Amino acid sequence: TQRDAPRGIRVGSFLLYPELFTGLGWTDNRSGDTSGTSGLLYRVAPTLRAQSDWSRHSLGVNFRGSFTGYPDSSVEADPSATLDALLRLDVSDRTEVDVSARYGLSLEDSGSAEATGGGRDIHELGGGLALRRSVGLIGAELRGEVDSTVYSGGNSTAANRERDNALFSATLRLDSNTGAGLRPFVEGSLFTRRYFERCTDLTLCADRDSKGYALRAGIAFDVGGKITGDIGAGWRSETLDDTRLARLEGLTVDGSLIWSPTRLTTVTATLATNLAPSTIAGTPGSLLYSGDLRLAHGFSDALSGEIGVGLSRRDYAGIRLIEDEASATAALTWALTSNVAVQGRYTFRRFSSTTPGAGYSENAIEGGLRFRH
Repeated sequence: TQRDAPRGIRVGSFLLYPELFTGLGWTDNRSGDTSGTSGLLYRVAPTLRAQSDWSRHSLGVNFRGSFTGYPDSSVEADPSATLDALLRLDVSDRTEVDVSARYGLSLEDSGSAEATGGGRDIHELGGGLALRRSVGLIGAELRGEVDSTVYSGGNSTAANRERDNALFSATLRLDSNTGAGLRPFVEGSLFTRRYFERCTDLTLCADRDSKGYALRAGIAFDVGGKITGDIGAGWRSETLDDTRLARLEGLTVDGSLIWSPTRLTTVTATLATNLAPSTIAGTPGSLLYSGDLRLAHGFSDALSGEIGVGLSRRDYAGIRLIEDEASATAALTWALTSNVAVQGRYTFRRFSSTTPGAGYSENAIEGGLRFRH
């Protein structure tokens, strides 16, 4: 909606873009599992984006949070938050250094096979350092990253410690620097995963520390500003130190697309592949493929709509366990003033698993007010 398009608040050399959504709703599955009951919900979702306005270099910070509660119910509230920062340093005309940091908080899906012993909070912390340099017609990037996952809550502190781990990776990427609309790229990564709690007796546990590599090639495209994105495919392999467990590996497909067929319509699509470790007996982890497609249209400067669908499949290596999820959403936004809008949304979600009796579905509707500046 253009009527309440964010204008920002200037604070020194930064522009701040605050936003807040508060709403009420109803769901037919409050706990998100096979035993879920229907009832009311409320949600509070603050957002803040800060962007520097420097003549050289840049710093951007983004925060997005959400808290969903279920009044008159024993169902645990669902908190989530993401915080990321990127400092970009222009060392020279051809050299750039990026320093990044990120944090994420989410509640583990109670319907998944990983969520034994009660719901857990998942804390994801990461940071990276990247050096980019243009060398003639080739752009090169050398990137190092650390990503840590820590679990808290639930019914077993010991089970949390067994899953806490950190991933250390180094990546080299080469891409075309010709300025053409189609820009091919290749990249390779080496990584190692370390668990915070070590396995000292292989008769009682598995040594899940690992080493691996990833290769990927693809094309980034920008066709006249109407279509932008990238698509890439490759192979990722992770070998665990415990030889009793199979290698976690598979084909990876990742990409994004933003298409604006008209000034008021935007189509957004994403594909992603993730290899996730696991402490389930007999498996090194899972291969997750996911995709999302959304269509947004502005009917006027004050009214816009959105529809979207999403699909994902998680396949565990070494055991017969597959989890599928499908989702659909439809939303309308009506800007009342330059700062306030009314929003309504319907969401459907279906979860299925090869584990007998684990499947469930959820329908939810919510409406509320969005405040932004």
